[in-house]
Amino acid sequence: MVRFLGSDAWASTFVFWGIPAVVLFALWLWLAPPAPAKVSRPQFTRPAKSVDVNSPIQRKRVNALYLGILVGGGSLIYFGMNAWIASYNQALHQSYLTPVALLSLNAAQLPVSLAVTLVAQQIVGRRWPFIAAGIISTLAIIGWVFAPAALEPLWAALLGGSGALVFTLGIALPPLLAKPQEVGRLTGITLSLTYGVAFVGPFIGGALWDFFNLPAMAFVPVVIASIMLIVLGALFPSRDSFGIPGETRPTSKGEHKPGTITSTPPIR
Repeated sequence: MVRFLGSDAWASTFVFWGIPAVVLFALWLWLAPPAPAKVSRPQFTRPAKSVDVNSPIQRKRVNALYLGILVGGGSLIYFGMNAWIASYNQALHQSYLTPVALLSLNAAQLPVSLAVTLVAQQIVGRRWPFIAAGIISTLAIIGWVFAPAALEPLWAALLGGSGALVFTLGIALPPLLAKPQEVGRLTGITLSLTYGVAFVGPFIGGALWDFFNLPAMAFVPVVIASIMLIVLGALFPSRDSFGIPGETRPTSKGEHKPGTITSTPPIR
């Protein structure tokens, strides 16, 4: 983009990357399926009473704070690395690695995000993806600091892919945990907390670098976020408690238990 727009045309990059967003928004308005026609207050409130007994929403086992910190851990890994890779390499006189490391960090997110969408129904709401992402990120950041510098692109790709996995699965959780009229509010609160955590992490990393005068200290929040993913992932409620569509089994007479859903609508 520097080659085509000029080295001083940084503001034009916002216009350039704004074009795909506008195009995708127009396609969404055109191609998104309409809202269900059979939506009325009596039909909406009656099933809600039948699922109160077994609904994970009523038990409030997962709230916005929990989700925000969980998803924020993945975002902190991504933004923390993006914030300090260039400065870290410059401090260690290995700036030649920065372009390929940043490319690996960001490029790895695309295939991971696309792959997750193919198996979303099978893995969303499960614990192991968050735990696996935390373990991979922990090993990657340790390798980043202690392994030979030439392996930076590998560690960056693992960190970028892990962050994308957590974010993609994390934003799919509010529809599973909240009532239809509360999904927007829970999603908004969760994302606000997510980006709040993602902002504070790199800020703390820079403060630690300044205080200890050690470049590697900038990645301490990334390590904490990785361990946090393991812990919060292990404490995550079981998938069965969410009542995920298509996961329940009929009784012997073909009747489903109260609070279950027989259809399998796509996750949005």
